[in-house]
Amino acid sequence: MVKTLFFYGLFLSLLTGSPAFAQALKQQWDQVYGSAGSDFPRSGLATADGGYLIASEISSTGGSISGTAYGNGDIWLLKLGSDKITAEWQLILGGADNEHSPVVIQTADGGFLVACASASAPGGNKTAVNYGKADYWLIRLDAKGNILWDKSYGGSENETPAYLAEMDDQSILLGGTSSSNPSGNKTAANYGAEDFWVLRLDEKGNEIW
Repeated sequence: MVKTLFFYGLFLSLLTGSPAFAQALKQQWDQVYGSAGSDFPRSGLATADGGYLIASEISSTGGSISGTAYGNGDIWLLKLGSDKITAEWQLILGGADNEHSPVVIQTADGGFLVACASASAPGGNKTAVNYGKADYWLIRLDAKGNILWDKSYGGSENETPAYLAEMDDQSILLGGTSSSNPSGNKTAANYGAEDFWVLRLDEKGNEIW
């Protein structure tokens, strides 16, 4: 638990641009967010309104995590306000199995895109199909954290996202590792144990290439 709290503090310090290892820091505030179990922050960003969005892997609720835990492991999104402390909204994403490795970005319209690896069939608040052991699961949210749509991309084996970007034309680049041969909705060849698999999607999540 001590390591988890340290990671949160270091993570938020890095988001503010503080040179934690270059000079002594003057503490402005500290805050703990999490459940009674183990929580692992994996991705985060400074938002256009001066706040933060933090994406974590969780296995339980309670503490400052409200809502329903859907499976063995879910994704928890926490939106902090411009004071960097007050929680404006939070959202748990998941199905009956395991979700991990979240990546988040803010989109030009003020909403958010979230990508993670998902082994769950439709269930919980996941409506997208499952193609293999774990797929890319992409979720589009509005600025208040409401789900607009979700889609899966993958083959019969494992896909884990690592890169997410919105282009100038509002299309989406989604990339990560893939160990699947052509199957599911993956048409690209597999060259080895794991390859980098990238997709270009339109703003609704439909595949361009």
